Amino acid sequence: MARTSSELKAQGWLDDQAFDEARAALGSKASTDQLERWRGARLLPSVEQIPIYDAGGRVAGSEPVLHSPTSPRQVVALERALHAKRNLKRAGHLLWAAGFTVDERYWRPSLQRADELRAKVLTVAGAILSSDRDRTFGETTVSALGRLDALLRNITRRVGPDGFSRLIDIGADIAAGEFDGFNPHKVEKEQADEEIALRAIDLDGGGNEAVFGERLNLTSDFGSILTLIARTQHDAFSIKDFSDFELSSARDDFRNGLKTAFCIFDALHWIYGPNAFGLRTAAMVARVGTMHSIFNWTVGFARLRRQPNSLPSSAQIQKMADDAEKMWLLSRYLLNLKNQDPEFSRFVSGNRMQKAFSDSLEFRKMQNQLRGFNLPRGVISPWSEWQKSSKMISPGLLAMSIGSPATLPLSAILPVPTDGHAP
Repeated sequence: MARTSSELKAQGWLDDQAFDEARAALGSKASTDQLERWRGARLLPSVEQIPIYDAGGRVAGSEPVLHSPTSPRQVVALERALHAKRNLKRAGHLLWAAGFTVDERYWRPSLQRADELRAKVLTVAGAILSSDRDRTFGETTVSALGRLDALLRNITRRVGPDGFSRLIDIGADIAAGEFDGFNPHKVEKEQADEEIALRAIDLDGGGNEAVFGERLNLTSDFGSILTLIARTQHDAFSIKDFSDFELSSARDDFRNGLKTAFCIFDALHWIYGPNAFGLRTAAMVARVGTMHSIFNWTVGFARLRRQPNSLPSSAQIQKMADDAEKMWLLSRYLLNLKNQDPEFSRFVSGNRMQKAFSDSLEFRKMQNQLRGFNLPRGVISPWSEWQKSSKMISPGLLAMSIGSPATLPLSAILPVPTDGHAP
């Protein structure tokens, strides 16, 4: 049954004037011609135009054009993507990774290639593990490696060359679908494999801190999670077996999971220290994330979702990401005030903030104390804060932030009076 313009408007669809006003309010400067070109490239939602019929059932005209409720924000996100690099294909990749709807040419072939690569890695890893060797795969790989990139150098420094080679062997087991949990015993006096893996990703010294009384406890099910990932390698699914909904949900789960890790770490590392929460490596992955890694992880999350009880629900992951971003924005707001006001600097100390963030009651006490300060009125700028979060904003960070509001009322992150008076 065809929809009517009245039904569309009731669902929030916008006429031309409302659409132009909405996108202008968000900071859009795109011309009408640009919008048409972008729609032609299937980077923006199609418009709806309901035909009008005469008494004989013939088309006698049409009603005004209507735009979907999400179109203004997608226009702004597209402008930001093209500002970073004027490439429509790359912009389509970024928009899809950020959760917007674009033509499947911008994401399905890339997911297909990522799944084909996964299958090749599975075959190669299986062949390596089944071959006879004097040295393990990890030992051979480490000896063949030359210069390492920053992430691998950091991991090698934390676990040592021997630990790094054993870490590669663990990765090969997972890639081949052969991993079935860590050996609970140490080998002679060496570190246990689980200790090496946890140290490699910075979870050995953190991960048990509390935020508002809730412990993240990221290390408790680490081996079980890796076992589940290994099991997905043998699932006889190809990317064609997954619905569009499954793939978009997996994309959102990965993006929101990484966003949660980045925001919590960046918000609290100045309070708890660089090793707190065991999220430093995940935050680095977010900072340097490429489009290839986004597609690879999306495939992995889609396959993991088909393992029963493997992940929290998408709604839970979304809420964690939203809450983490608010915490992050609050932290950056308080740090800015700390740098500007010596008196406020004494109040916002690391110990004081750690106490507040560790317990919800202490956090409310801090909010009440904030009422005693003449906090600046005005707004916060999420998009600007994301841009300032890295010297060179990566595709991973762009996927998390490209649809962020240009401005938000301060009450969105700091729900206390900002006029310096107690209620």
